[in-house]
Amino acid sequence: MSASSLLLPQGKSVSLKQFVSRHINEIGLLVVIAILYLVFSLNAPGFISLNNQMNVLRDAATIGIAAWAMTLIIISGEIDVSVGPMVALSRCAWHFCCNLRFRWRLLVCWCCC
Repeated sequence: MSASSLLLPQGKSVSLKQFVSRHINEIGLLVVIAILYLVFSLNAPGFISLNNQMNVLRDAATIGIAAWAMTLIIISGEIDVSVGPMVALSRCAWHFCCNLRFRWRLLVCWCCC
């Protein structure tokens, strides 16, 4: 086996060129994200800070949860365009309640209903 081939679970080997051609979209997306990360970190001094990274991950988690729910809806054969507005409404309600300084147990019960 050459150094430029990869082993598959079935025991077949795939060359690096075939692997890249199959996954060009994913590789391209990772390259674009890396370039954007580099540009933002060079232009904004606070971009690499821990606080900003936590905010980015927190926002990405919200979008990821909504995307997961939408994926399940589409897999089940339905389509529901109200997922986005419901995420926005729940985030607005959460921030509204946090600003009113509700107790957290009451806040969780209210948001779940």
